[in-house]
Amino acid sequence: FFTDVIGNSEIFGIITMIWFIPPMLVNLGITSMVRKFGGYHKILAIGFFMQTIGWLLEAYAPNMPLLYLGALLVGIGGSNMTLIFPMIGDVVAYGELKYGRALTGLTNSGYSIGNKLGMGLGGAMVGWILSFSGYQGTAAVQSASALAGIRFIFGVIPAAVTLLAAIVAWCCHVEREVKAGQEAQAN
Repeated sequence: FFTDVIGNSEIFGIITMIWFIPPMLVNLGITSMVRKFGGYHKILAIGFFMQTIGWLLEAYAPNMPLLYLGALLVGIGGSNMTLIFPMIGDVVAYGELKYGRALTGLTNSGYSIGNKLGMGLGGAMVGWILSFSGYQGTAAVQSASALAGIRFIFGVIPAAVTLLAAIVAWCCHVEREVKAGQEAQAN
């Protein structure tokens, strides 16, 4: 992307810093944000939605400031990933409240397998799309269809995945269900 679409591979280092430094800072206040906004599923959804906009901005930005803004949205939105793990714990607790079984190992294994399958499929899709779009690794200049394929891989696919994740996170209410179940058990 940075070599063929942007024309400057050195920008990748700057973009990488923008992707990773802001989330480190945001994570320092993530607990208070969860309390302020009423639960981690909202923070997850907002973060994924920010990433959706960021990925599209990065892939189709007409200028460098918008590319940097897109990277900032991807980075800040990505700080929500620390909240995946408490959500997994709540899924386990929800299963125990609802069905009387704590399937901790199975739930964590499902998360791990999903991650690995997603990474494998994602890697394969890169090759398939580049091949389909006519990418030539040795070409000095890529064709318009190859550049469109690169933008699709870099922007549209991550945006679609993060948008789907935002919808799922917004609709996921295990946090509320677990809290209600625990209160009912306490009474």
